[in-house]
Amino acid sequence: MEIDYNPFDCSSITQLNYLNSRKLKLSLATSCSIFLIFFFIFFQPFGVNNYKHELSITLKWILEISTFGFPIFISIAISEFFFKSIFIKKYSLIKTILWYAVEFVFIGSVSFFHYNLLGSFHDLKWSSYGLHIINISAVIILPFIATLFIFNYRILKEKNRELLDISRSILDIKQLFLFTGKYKKDEIALRLDQILFFEAQDNYVAIYHLEDNKLKKHLLRSTLFHVESIITSKVIIRCHRSFIVNLSNVESFKKKKNKLQLKVKNFKDCIFVSKKYEEGVIKLLDQLLIVSN
Repeated sequence: MEIDYNPFDCSSITQLNYLNSRKLKLSLATSCSIFLIFFFIFFQPFGVNNYKHELSITLKWILEISTFGFPIFISIAISEFFFKSIFIKKYSLIKTILWYAVEFVFIGSVSFFHYNLLGSFHDLKWSSYGLHIINISAVIILPFIATLFIFNYRILKEKNRELLDISRSILDIKQLFLFTGKYKKDEIALRLDQILFFEAQDNYVAIYHLEDNKLKKHLLRSTLFHVESIITSKVIIRCHRSFIVNLSNVESFKKKKNKLQLKVKNFKDCIFVSKKYEEGVIKLLDQLLIVSN
């Protein structure tokens, strides 16, 4: 399969797209704030109770220390839901790493302000500010990375399951599909490897397929919606309001004038993919490339 479009580009919809998940963002804010609270209570690091030396560990003190989790949660939530969408339009590995570095500085800054607010601004120094950012980052980096790892693991697990389904679909090339129209004798049976694509033409569906390695066209009195309900293969997907295509018979694909185009076997013209279906098509092409390699 020839490619004039990079489906593995992190700026598209692939590897790093899960970072936009609302569930992930909330999980990052929750896990980091809860972890920091328990870490402060049990280990009392970085002199968190220095602003009141006479305090012993009491319920009131625990509740006071627990308030450190609030600015962590709020700062991560604001950063993830608001700032990230403004500053990161397209993902790449370098952009992502730089973004999280800036995010940690922001989290530490908010926490430093809260720390001084509790202590009547007793430690408002640049040196203390820098050290506080380093200390807070050192604490929350563990739950932060762990949360990212868990979500990434789930994504990879789901992707492997999808790849397995795709592999089974490709291997089952002798699978027969019976397409029937509105008339009794209006039907055609085709193997998966014979099917190229389907095109809506007024009240008919044109089925383009291979027969003895030659392009054939069969008109069926039906609708694309009906044809779509018959198909069970993962590699046959709707790519346009008027087209359903068998991606296992796509020879090449490219983007031209910001529109994805598919080149199907034995068919001279390209099939355009509409924006509505582009994400799903690219994802499946990505999986097919991995399976084929």
